Amino acid sequence: MTIFRTRLSALASSFAIAVSGAALTLAATPTPASATAFAVSSKLPSTTSSAIRTNYSVPSGAVFVSPSGSDSAAGTSTAPYKTLGYALTKVKASGTVVMRGGVYREGASGYNTGGTNYIPSPTSITIQSYPGETVWMDGTVPVTDWTRVSTTDYKVAWSTPSYCAGQYYSRNYNSQTTTGPCSYSDAIGGNSSLGDPQMVFVDGTEITEVASLSKLTSNSFYYDWSARVMHLGFNPSGHTVEVTKFPQALALYNPTNVSIKGIGFRRYASNQYGNATTGALLLNQGSNVLLENVAITQNAGTGLIVWNTKKLTIRSSLISSNGANGMNFAGSQQKLATDSTVRDDLTIEYSRFDRNNADSYARDCTFSCNASGVKMAGIVGANIRYSTFNYNAGGRASGLWCDLHCLQVNIYGNKLVGNARHGLVYEVSDSGVIASNQIADNGWSSYQTGGGYGLLVGSANTRIYNNTINNNRQGVFIYDDDRSPSSSSGLDASRVGPNSVNVAFVNNILATNTTASGVMLMVTGGKSTVSGNTSASKVLTTLNYNSYAKPSTVTFVHWRPYSDKTASVYKTVDALRSAQSTSYETNGDLTTGDGTAFLVSPSTGDYSVKSGTLASNSSTALPSDIAALLGVSATTTRNRGVITLGG
Repeated sequence: MTIFRTRLSALASSFAIAVSGAALTLAATPTPASATAFAVSSKLPSTTSSAIRTNYSVPSGAVFVSPSGSDSAAGTSTAPYKTLGYALTKVKASGTVVMRGGVYREGASGYNTGGTNYIPSPTSITIQSYPGETVWMDGTVPVTDWTRVSTTDYKVAWSTPSYCAGQYYSRNYNSQTTTGPCSYSDAIGGNSSLGDPQMVFVDGTEITEVASLSKLTSNSFYYDWSARVMHLGFNPSGHTVEVTKFPQALALYNPTNVSIKGIGFRRYASNQYGNATTGALLLNQGSNVLLENVAITQNAGTGLIVWNTKKLTIRSSLISSNGANGMNFAGSQQKLATDSTVRDDLTIEYSRFDRNNADSYARDCTFSCNASGVKMAGIVGANIRYSTFNYNAGGRASGLWCDLHCLQVNIYGNKLVGNARHGLVYEVSDSGVIASNQIADNGWSSYQTGGGYGLLVGSANTRIYNNTINNNRQGVFIYDDDRSPSSSSGLDASRVGPNSVNVAFVNNILATNTTASGVMLMVTGGKSTVSGNTSASKVLTTLNYNSYAKPSTVTFVHWRPYSDKTASVYKTVDALRSAQSTSYETNGDLTTGDGTAFLVSPSTGDYSVKSGTLASNSSTALPSDIAALLGVSATTTRNRGVITLGG
């Protein structure tokens, strides 16, 4: 099969979990809604350009940088430096680097270690754009010295040894292994990405890479890895051709009280495999870092990679249209064994993580199945709110995924729409809050077994309140993972959280209006032969005040006491209550035959609740802490489903 790579205009690390389940036939994708009746905040950027167009004031004594400057200049407003990397060696603690508008074609600089170049221990500094000017850090350089081979082949010598943490030429990009260095071996080939970080842009538009010289066309390029030669399938004369040179824009080691504001990072040759050049921007071992009005887009691999950085805030930013994941975050959970006070306390607010995995990584994966808008592992403490995780693609990507013993993560007021696989995943983790999220149209582009769920929760002590979950390929999956802290079997078994117990599913609207949807609610226990695994009834302890609506052919509840035991299917609320627990859905309701019974017009984006329906003014009181997160009264009677999206 011909392998090629294309990226939409629109965690690569070793942890990866595949959710088991029955094989699915890929169904036609419903048309996603284009709007919502619930207002989003004006702090949420609508476009890439609006994300980085800012008006920050310029403090006295600032260090200035300009694409037309010189690193031998004084760094003043009238004699600016040329590169950010050099300016960061000159700015003092509590100082500010002001970047004038333009394109900065530079890569990570500083101390070389671990496969990249770090700025070590930047402290109390701000990097910001000049008021009203647009700043791009850009990984490409213009290339003009092409040699004509034929009318359909123009070439140039092109060597990029810094790619893939400096190991690019150690192993061909099309024959990777479990140790990379550019991709995981199961994440490339077949229907997946070609796996090469090389990118070429012609007149500002990325063109396709093909796997051999014989496949070269008038809108593609081929990179001869052995000969280190780049080939174009057309005459570049009269065109601006830019080729990606740098794998990473900036790597900060131990950044403390650092702010990056109003800066864009684009077109870097980051990679999918989990190493130091996975992301165009790397934050390693930091604390109190702010990314505000930042755009990270069109990078070959992942956009942002974060390792053990405490109190990171991502605000009003856009991390979208990257080849692999938008962001990978490795948290501090494993350090709790020796330090009970450690926390990550991540905040993501008013930001977009959309259209990532644009290069179709891991579509046919077997172990590195981590494609997502955001993939987090072992994070201790987070508020993820009023953001979007939409249309993450490539036949595999989920919207937001927290894995491997995330703890005390609050996910509320977000939109998770149109993702290839799952909308929201909270897996082998603990003490989560999932509230007032709009989760719709997910799973219709999933090519793997297990289907695509709107919401997938396999975690302990997790409360799921007031979400609107609509028109997903499959609805909600609540389960205990077959792995267990008391068992050594399974991928990353030593890192999984507690067995799933005490999950609450309350005040939600779970609906679909298409007969192509699978099950509405699936509940499954762990494996009966694995020590510590819990039964389905222990996983889901509270199920009440929910409204369900579906076509008659769509399954209501699929219940499996343990994953290795026979399942039961329940067609009505009464059947579920009779077989499992009379406490279930004493105030819940199911409408069969009309999938739009509760929502005004989801097909046009109006997810508000129809007045006078069973979902209207029928919710139970919120837990006080969830009400506080949403900024509403706990006791007010309100509609089921979404309460606010931050507007």
